[in-house]
Amino acid sequence: MVWVITPNRALILAKRVRARQNLAADASELFWAFFTEAYPSREAYLDRMRFLGETLAERPDSFTEEVRETLEVAVRDPDFGIAFVVNEIEQLRQEFDLPYAPDGVGDDEETLVAAIHIHAIHLVRTYRLHDGLLSEDVRALVQKLTSLRMRLWNLQGKPNLMEEGSDVLAPDLVVARVDVEIAAQDGEYERALRLMADNLPKELFAEVRLGANAPDEARWTFNGIAQRIVNWINALKSNRNTDWDAILEMFNQFALGSMHGGEIVTDDDGFSGFLIDYDQMLKAWVRGSLSLPEIRSIFEEREDAAAERRLQVYYFADGLWQALPNRARAALVSADRAFVSGGAGRASGILNELRIAAEELLRYRLWEPLILWMERQPDYLTSPDFVEIRYARERAHRGSPSLETHERLLRDGIGVGRFLRERVVGDKTGLQFITQQAAKHLGRLRQARNAAEHEPGYEADSAAIRDLYAEAVGVGRKGVLPEMARLLGSRRGT
Repeated sequence: MVWVITPNRALILAKRVRARQNLAADASELFWAFFTEAYPSREAYLDRMRFLGETLAERPDSFTEEVRETLEVAVRDPDFGIAFVVNEIEQLRQEFDLPYAPDGVGDDEETLVAAIHIHAIHLVRTYRLHDGLLSEDVRALVQKLTSLRMRLWNLQGKPNLMEEGSDVLAPDLVVARVDVEIAAQDGEYERALRLMADNLPKELFAEVRLGANAPDEARWTFNGIAQRIVNWINALKSNRNTDWDAILEMFNQFALGSMHGGEIVTDDDGFSGFLIDYDQMLKAWVRGSLSLPEIRSIFEEREDAAAERRLQVYYFADGLWQALPNRARAALVSADRAFVSGGAGRASGILNELRIAAEELLRYRLWEPLILWMERQPDYLTSPDFVEIRYARERAHRGSPSLETHERLLRDGIGVGRFLRERVVGDKTGLQFITQQAAKHLGRLRQARNAAEHEPGYEADSAAIRDLYAEAVGVGRKGVLPEMARLLGSRRGT
């Protein structure tokens, strides 16, 4: 890892900072350059330098003489370029390493703001360069920035961070993020939670400042922070001195006020669901009003209702959900819960639920109407078109064929083709969807389910199983089951 910007960018911005004509703004721009433009890998840095080398060769006059001379060396020797940037920032850090001043006597506001941004650059680079390891250097930088921040507050008064133009929002956010990690590493989970809750305004303001398309590196997001917070709470349950009223207040503030409330979390007591629901479960547990089995039962009911709502609103709209057989709806609710919660173990359960949903839908929307239609055909006993249907009828388990039989009938059945041409009137695309895409999906589902049920040592491929679910209901694409329900119409219809 390198975590540097390009030498030309560093040279221009550092020169502007040293000129002190617009010190606070220029130092802030230098910080944001490192926050959003720094190259995490040597390969990415070299790619950019190759581009700059080509630009330098084609349009040398587009650079000032000083920048051109620096770039010429940096393009030939990438290590020089990296060292140049690091040296520039280190020199700035030394220039703005403000000596201790009792009660901030003699402090200058612009200089303080610049010092905070420049030291924050070092914190960002040091933290990222060591993959988040909390070395003594990182801890010392956090202490230094906290001291500088207090001096600025004493000088200007504590600002409202939600006001547009708050000049040290991003460095504050950096310090807060690293401070959370330090608290968590030290086992001070209550302090880590308090820091997360206290810094929500900075998080939300940063989202607005960065915009929707900012890279993850710029957001400096915590991976899996919702689950990590639940893990901290699990650890706190064994501490008799935990202030649970304070924990509830902080956790509620985070769950309701952050962008993480919709993330799926699990805890040591068997809960699996949205962070926002865990907030409610935690309250019930702390208050002692319900036992854990009772709490889990309540949230399972809530999860069922949420799953049914998702399916009805997003995938089986316009009355399709109500028209499904009850058993198919129940199977889809179970599959949706497993899909949302994730994990290989639960993913395997999706396959059987999808099989049930598909067989029930095909039984009520295809098989039973097909039999009624066939018996009305004058040649149904003699025509070879119906041989496969009659054979499937004789072997049907509980009055309905297996998934494999449905797949074969949809793909190859001549009699089924005649039936579908009448039933899916005037919709050649729909007919093709049922006989090709739907049949192919049923085949994939059958093979995956058989492997899970019968192959020794089977290991679930969570990604493939979740893709089958997405294809079945229509996550990001046309859903096989909703489309079949729509095309095949009502159970007794035409």
